[in-house]
Amino acid sequence: MAQTAGVMRGGYCAIYVNAAKVAHSTNASFEMSMSTRDTTSKDNSAYETRAEGLLSWSGSGDFYFAEDATEGYEDLWDDMNGRSSVTFLYSNANSGDIEYSGTAWITSLSRSGGTDNDNESFSASFEGTGSVTKSTIV
Repeated sequence: MAQTAGVMRGGYCAIYVNAAKVAHSTNASFEMSMSTRDTTSKDNSAYETRAEGLLSWSGSGDFYFAEDATEGYEDLWDDMNGRSSVTFLYSNANSGDIEYSGTAWITSLSRSGGTDNDNESFSASFEGTGSVTKSTIV
């Protein structure tokens, strides 16, 4: 049974890469989707019909940049530049709640300095390879 009652605050969810929480997250997302395949034939009376197709999943996040982050931009850059897959986890780390994990590729990194009064920030996008696991946090 889930431990977080009611509507969950967005600030609880974070992205973890290779078991380490990506530091200073301001936004985190997880998406799962399914493509469809066309099954339209001459028997469909001019209406398109579809059937299930491949499942896919992805994740992304926005973060503040910090040189001393335990898991931050430079770590993700090393993984991406080294063409290494990573273990992706979307979780709130609250025992009894649900989390999603799988192997992913880092598909984009973007770093931005902003103006003098802004924080240095970066964004990261992940694309899953293979299945995603839904599990209860212990």
